[in-house]
Amino acid sequence: MVLQSSGAISLGDIGTEFNDTTPTSISEFYNPPAQVGGTIPVSGEISFSDFYSATNSWTTSFTTSFTTSFTTFFTTFFTTFFTTSFSTFNGKEFVTTSLTTSQTTSQTTSQTTSQTTSRTTSNTTNWK
Repeated sequence: MVLQSSGAISLGDIGTEFNDTTPTSISEFYNPPAQVGGTIPVSGEISFSDFYSATNSWTTSFTTSFTTSFTTFFTTFFTTFFTTSFSTFNGKEFVTTSLTTSQTTSQTTSQTTSQTTSRTTSNTTNWK
C-alpha cells in the first residue's frame, strides 16, 4: 500500500505502512532508502507530510535477453558435357570431327536461424 498523497496522515498510518504495529515516535522512520519515496529526511525536522506517497515496499525488475543465430551454407555444382561428332567425305576419305562442350553451374543457398530468449526477474523489497 502507498500512503496517500494529501490529507491527514497519522502515526498509526505510517506504522501500518512500515510494519511497525506500535510506533512511539515519527522519528523512528528517519533515513529510509530512496525507493520509499516521499520526502522523509535523514535527520532534522520531520513531519507527517514528509510521508505523502511513501511506501514500504518496491519492486525491482531486470530483464536478461540473448540472441543465438547460426547460418548454414551449402553449394551444389552441376557439370554437363555435350559431345557432337560428324563425319564428312572429302572425295578420298571420311573425316570425323568431334566437338565437346562442358558447362558448370553452381548454386549456393544459405539459411539463417535466430532465436531470442528473454527472462524478467522481479524482486519485492521492504524497508522495515
